Amino acid sequence: MPGCGILPRSEIVTQGNPDELPPCIYLWPDRFFYLGPSFGTARHRHHAAQVLVGLDGPFRLRGDASADWCRLYAALIDTDTPHLADATGTGMTALYVEPESAVYAAMRKGDHFRAGALSPGLYDYSVSPDLHQALNHARNQGADCTAAWRLGLALLRLQDELETAPERDPRVEAALSFIRGDYAGLDDLARRVHLSPSRLAHLFREQVGVAIRRYVLWARLRHAVQYALNRASLTETAHAVGFTDSAHLSNSFRQMFGLPPSFLFDRRIDLDVHLC
Repeated sequence: MPGCGILPRSEIVTQGNPDELPPCIYLWPDRFFYLGPSFGTARHRHHAAQVLVGLDGPFRLRGDASADWCRLYAALIDTDTPHLADATGTGMTALYVEPESAVYAAMRKGDHFRAGALSPGLYDYSVSPDLHQALNHARNQGADCTAAWRLGLALLRLQDELETAPERDPRVEAALSFIRGDYAGLDDLARRVHLSPSRLAHLFREQVGVAIRRYVLWARLRHAVQYALNRASLTETAHAVGFTDSAHLSNSFRQMFGLPPSFLFDRRIDLDVHLC
């Protein structure tokens, strides 16, 4: 398999800037962008598709615990693909894209999943030197939501017109407002905007670019981030944003991002969070 083989830890290059900013998170309703220090994960899968980039050197990736490590500078991981990452020694960029979004549909129409396969769902990926430099600059100097998403579009090899939002049906706009405030389920939401649940689900996906149930999950996780920043406990946050309990929130967070929510709730970690 291209780019694969056992990678001794001593070969991993470390060029991190000791003065870099704290880990930076950008969270949209259907995507999640991380810039910061390296992290390691247990073997897991998440519903979002993911692009990983080593900012200071290569990292290791494999799909199965018995497989050889792949030594990579960038990787594309498709939705629901089991994998194990070891990024010891390098800062990372991680971009997660909701698979029911318009952005993921555009990726599927491109050549993202047609070359560089390492194993089912795992792909060797390439990033230009200019983009790599721009990602490092954003890590060390910061970026606002607009700049961060332009980096995301460049990383996904997509065009700016994806970000041009069409005029939406007023009932969809009302549904979005209710979801951001007080969501009590699809049936109740449909009643509030005077549509059948099936018609609302169809319009929502057509005009927002993501299925309504997935949008609700992303919205709840965004709210969880806000509660974490306000020093709420994991249990308090779970109940406040609509999860059954802390285990439900933890499982949802892991499935979406491959990271435990302790990443947010650990008071020893300074985070720079942008809710875009």
